[in-house]
Amino acid sequence: MEPLEFVRERFARYYETVDVEPPACMEQREFALMPLGKGGMWRHIGFRGVDEMRGAFARNVPGAVYYSTAYYKEPGARTMAEKGWLGADLIFDLDADHIEGAEGLSYAEMMARVKDEFIKLLEGYILSDFGFDEKCVRVAFSGGRGYHAHVTDPRVRKLGSHERREIVDYIGATGLDLAIIFPKEAFGMKGRGRFARTTYKRTWPRDCGGWSRKLRDEVSALLNEMEAMDRESAIKFLKAAEGIGDKGAERIYDDLFKGQAGARGMDKILNEGSIEAFSEERHLTSFLGLVEDRARVRLTGEADEPVTSDVKRLIRLPGSLHAKTGLTAMLLKIDALKGFDPLRDAVPPTLSGEGVKLVGLADDDVKVKGFHVKVGKGRAVEAPEYAALFLVCRRLCAPSS
Repeated sequence: MEPLEFVRERFARYYETVDVEPPACMEQREFALMPLGKGGMWRHIGFRGVDEMRGAFARNVPGAVYYSTAYYKEPGARTMAEKGWLGADLIFDLDADHIEGAEGLSYAEMMARVKDEFIKLLEGYILSDFGFDEKCVRVAFSGGRGYHAHVTDPRVRKLGSHERREIVDYIGATGLDLAIIFPKEAFGMKGRGRFARTTYKRTWPRDCGGWSRKLRDEVSALLNEMEAMDRESAIKFLKAAEGIGDKGAERIYDDLFKGQAGARGMDKILNEGSIEAFSEERHLTSFLGLVEDRARVRLTGEADEPVTSDVKRLIRLPGSLHAKTGLTAMLLKIDALKGFDPLRDAVPPTLSGEGVKLVGLADDDVKVKGFHVKVGKGRAVEAPEYAALFLVCRRLCAPSS
């Protein structure tokens, strides 16, 4: 049996058996189907009801199903102008393409990394900084290599591409300016209306939000990490930072940790929110530069800018199957996300445990729903149907009979 025929049979059984749920306001959504195998996308489809939608899936057995994040007056119209745009949900898409080093990982390892980054995006930005209510945020596994967050709050529907792009810039700290978060003030007159010098204002109020809060928290984390080091290790750590030399590292350390507990520079920063703990302003500037560099690595989120900024985007329909994995794109409860395992929880329920004979096309080590299998190029192997579909879709194996 050819791989395409094997996959088509399993996908057909799924769409004939499973009642795929439509998106909200389905009559205002454009749909698109991607055929299994070769062939272009069929789009500009509008369904008038759930039965019509499910019937189309069962007849055509698509390898992918998409729907518009936008709402239209006439979603089945052939041109965008004729559709009549009414607004769009706000979508955040994160997959393995955005995670550094993910390409060298196994599928299971890759998905664990992507999930961690997605949780950081969800908890650190969507629910906290942006303040969206969980009731308006739908989280979905894409069925492939990532996760989506659909924000359905009516207040975002009319946002244009520019405003949505600014949201991505905020997440990635694009244009982050320390001079705004830690502003300077001038004082001391020199004559002719000129100020003698400028210095950083006392800052870090406890009730600050946004990137001010993130940097304040990063300052606290950095100071606590350094306090746990001995002096030599802490100075070595500081010297490794860009722009901090040997003497600068020693003086920054002394400014922060010299003296009695409760009266040290570190204590002034943490207890009073004061940045007047440094003997020289250049030491403060170097310290804040280190904080910013760490924050950009540790705190910035990842989101696919073209997806978030697009007000007419097509996104994969939860409940549909993904032809490159055989897994189900599916909605998830936010509190269930951390425990979600796609190779356990997204396997189609229509697949049986009956053994399927396969031949390996590549070397890999896979565990699907508890079944562990090692495959090798040219090597015969037998796997239950629920694991075989994943192996064939991932092109790790082909049916041998």
